[in-house]
Amino acid sequence: MISEYIIYISSILTGSSSCIPARENVETETAIRNSGILYTIFRRNILMEQMPIFIGNPLSSGKILFPAGNGRISFTSSDAIARVVTFFTRSKPKVSATYKISSDISYSFTDIANILSAISEMPICYSPVERSFFRKSLLNDSIPITWTDRIVSVAKSIEMNEFDLPDFTLFRLLERAKKEQEKISKRSLSYWLGREQERVHTGKNKNLSDYLKEVYLS
Repeated sequence: MISEYIIYISSILTGSSSCIPARENVETETAIRNSGILYTIFRRNILMEQMPIFIGNPLSSGKILFPAGNGRISFTSSDAIARVVTFFTRSKPKVSATYKISSDISYSFTDIANILSAISEMPICYSPVERSFFRKSLLNDSIPITWTDRIVSVAKSIEMNEFDLPDFTLFRLLERAKKEQEKISKRSLSYWLGREQERVHTGKNKNLSDYLKEVYLS
């Protein structure tokens, strides 16, 4: 049994970046490594669940106003992160390791607007506004200046394509988690008696279109 073990959800941005949260994550990673405690670090991309922070509710205005230019994001989901964290908690790793948590597909905000247009059957367009305009809009909406600066710094990193990092590591980790869950289910009495089995996830990340339907059309 592991007596001291840290699981840390970090940012996929590890180099020099204008993204404030990413810089804070790098500092925390350094502290964890210097602690000497066994760790698993998951460097995640932007979550689908963070989408409303960026685009609000475009169905009411017909527009996505965000300063991301043509930048793309390899979104992941909190569900996927929960599955891999659960797997590593159960598997008791014996060495420290760092993994990328990123989708194998990246999307621009034009792509997001097109998906929303298709699922809502109404025209949604993306307008890449200036960061200064976006920042002023957030402040006018009574967003605290510290949070405004954080959000704007993320937008700048998106515009610079720092989050356009497709990767298959997440898929492989989800496959490992699936196989481990199948082993657990097969060892249980309910499995052999044909009773309800514990849910086994597929090795896929949540589909962006399905997520947008859940949030904006449910």
